[in-house]
Amino acid sequence: MQTRGLTLMEVMIVVVILGIMAAAVVLPQIQTVEAGKRRAARDVLEAIYAGEQVYKTFNKRFCTPNPTNPPPPADCTWSDINVDDPTTLIQGVAFSVDVRGAASDFFTATATRTAGACLNRTLTIDDARLEATDWPRNGQC
Repeated sequence: MQTRGLTLMEVMIVVVILGIMAAAVVLPQIQTVEAGKRRAARDVLEAIYAGEQVYKTFNKRFCTPNPTNPPPPADCTWSDINVDDPTTLIQGVAFSVDVRGAASDFFTATATRTAGACLNRTLTIDDARLEATDWPRNGQC
């Protein structure tokens, strides 16, 4: 008597092959999302840099925009450097600006990935427009 159907081994091989094919599709998509988030974060940091430069031209110091706990003076917010609140612009990325120096004449703006494959990776830009990062361009974290 001859039986029809697949053996357990044949089914397992098919499942493994399908899994490899699915991974070949999903992994590049994750990397593309991460690379896109990094590019968007860099664009926002460039806008923060430009806004800080304009703010310093008129106020002789840089601004630390932090609407929940504004530093002196209390009127320094994201809108003062002509930037929409970046925490609402890119989901899963947090932005901060650190101003230092006796006359608030140096700053570092940081984008930190708060979710996803590149969790806790950062991208920074400072008042000299120098960039530093541990967040890979290609999204392979």
